[in-house]
Amino acid sequence: MILTTAELLALTGKQRASAQRRSLDALGVRYGMRADGTLVVLQSAVEAAIGENPIEDLEPQHVYQYIETRKANAGVLSRHPIRAA
Repeated sequence: MILTTAELLALTGKQRASAQRRSLDALGVRYGMRADGTLVVLQSAVEAAIGENPIEDLEPQHVYQYIETRKANAGVLSRHPIRAA
């Protein structure tokens, strides 16, 4: 199953394809790109990267927070380097 535009927006929190690609790369989600620049993301690719339907039980407003937390925990947020306490 291919994610809809709304599902891709909910997953990445981004509207532009370039920003969506960065979010998907940070999450480790494989994707394809159509000739018009839009992304093709399989549900199975999302499940393989971040677990089987981890966001299906979340309210829509919490999906982006979940993704940002995963990125932070993976140490991929370069704007906020991890400092020793």
